[in-house]
Amino acid sequence: MKKALSLANKERQSRKDIVYLLINVVITLAQLNLPFRGHNEGEVSTNKGIFKGIIELISRYHPPLMIHLQKGQANPKGYPSYLSPTSQNEMIQYSAEILREDIIENIQIAHFFSICLDTTPDIAKKDQLSIVVRYVNINGEIIESLLDLIEVANCTAVGLVTTIVEVFSKHGLLIESLRGQGYDGCATMAGRYNGVQNLIKVKNPKAYFVHCYVHRLNLVIIDTCKRNVITRNFFGIMQKLYAFIEGSTKRHGLFKDIQMKCYASQGEGKKIGTLKSLSDTRWSSRAEACQVLLENISVLLKVLDSIIYDGKYDSGIASDAFSLSKCIDFQFCLCLVTFTDILKLCNIISKYLQNEDLNISSASLHIESLISTLQGYTTEAYFDQLYLQAEKIAENIGVTYSEPRHRKVPTRLDDSEHHVPIVLTGKERMKEQFFNDVIELIKEALQSRFSHETMPLLKSIECLNPPKAENIQDLRVLASYYIGDFDADLIEYEYKLLAKLIELSNIGKIGIHKLYLYMVKEGIAKLYPNLNILYRLILTLPVTSSACERSFQH
Repeated sequence: MKKALSLANKERQSRKDIVYLLINVVITLAQLNLPFRGHNEGEVSTNKGIFKGIIELISRYHPPLMIHLQKGQANPKGYPSYLSPTSQNEMIQYSAEILREDIIENIQIAHFFSICLDTTPDIAKKDQLSIVVRYVNINGEIIESLLDLIEVANCTAVGLVTTIVEVFSKHGLLIESLRGQGYDGCATMAGRYNGVQNLIKVKNPKAYFVHCYVHRLNLVIIDTCKRNVITRNFFGIMQKLYAFIEGSTKRHGLFKDIQMKCYASQGEGKKIGTLKSLSDTRWSSRAEACQVLLENISVLLKVLDSIIYDGKYDSGIASDAFSLSKCIDFQFCLCLVTFTDILKLCNIISKYLQNEDLNISSASLHIESLISTLQGYTTEAYFDQLYLQAEKIAENIGVTYSEPRHRKVPTRLDDSEHHVPIVLTGKERMKEQFFNDVIELIKEALQSRFSHETMPLLKSIECLNPPKAENIQDLRVLASYYIGDFDADLIEYEYKLLAKLIELSNIGKIGIHKLYLYMVKEGIAKLYPNLNILYRLILTLPVTSSACERSFQH
């Protein structure tokens, strides 16, 4: 009897070890965003999928696993192998549940949290809702975690709010603890009266809405492209060039061949790139498109010339190539070097805004730094630098600048506030009516979309970075957004004491998050419980909905 029990216990432990190993493989594949299944997972299949392939590879160096697989093959119905699609699904599901339980436990410890939402259709054309939660853990770290990714049949604001409430209820989260919402600017999400953000505010007025910073930054460029004629035409030509080259495998192949020959003759070890399409929803695509075109403009013109003069192409294609080649003039070169430079700058900020641990105070400071930097671009010296660069490019590709005849725009069409003549004449006209106008439009759009007037809470947040006795009034305004979350009277005394402590410690303006991490590390946060809560509330506010977009990619 004892021997039988011993064997049973040994078998039980062996199976536990095997399941533990299998779950680790499941978690690894999930972390690497790899598919599990193969089209044919039978024994004679040469491609059983990544999951089974990895298991078989490990078994070669893991005798207990090899024995387990052999037992399963010898008795497929009587011995559980734990490799079936059902078992794989169960391991994925159980792993997800354990991870989600851990996330929910951390949220409940943090007490306050924010949500970011986004929807996208999947490959089956069904809408998937990504729900990401943001909170501050006990160490003061900002955490953004995917709570759920679920199919939604009703994508109206009411339908989405109903889904959110159901998810909260399922996971034991209280909507009363919600302190922030982060979405893009579509009417369904951000609508002032009937959007998700307002419907949730009806249930909880403290759930402050933040329009995604990255989305707002994207709209800045879209605004500029629409309001400046030269800019709109420039990007229109870029898109036509992309469509012409990449719309045919033959023309794409010609582009690659000429590109490789040019790079080889120049002895440059450049990374071979292709023309990029533009996107209204992903503005970084414009920065990438400008950079690639700038690096390959001579290649592009050689491709167009080859098509124009090569009798193998029909007249329609040759005519299109001829028309496009005429569009690449000095004005186009100046636009290209200008936007390559400006968009590089903006793209750095855009990527920074997508950091998961970014806080709203730091995001606002970086937007202000972008506006300030663009202000410095309006100098004569900076424009001269770009103009000289455009001249060099034009000279290299054989484009000469000549004073064109100025075409007067009919009065019936000249009703735009920011109208710019279609043909520019002279360096000064280019500076005033293209370059300066573009810079001013970008600055104006940035100031409008990121104004403190659009987000009043921001006006008073800086009173925490760092606390100063003279900013006590801003503290009162900030505290008014969170009535009931802490003692509004006692927090003023804590603020004055902390302000003096910060002053004596010679801690400058290091940022709200770094300051709070310092307070947690030194035990200061525990001494000022009300200020501790306020710092956590501000750090909990979402900045972007980028985490939702990342969940779709995974």
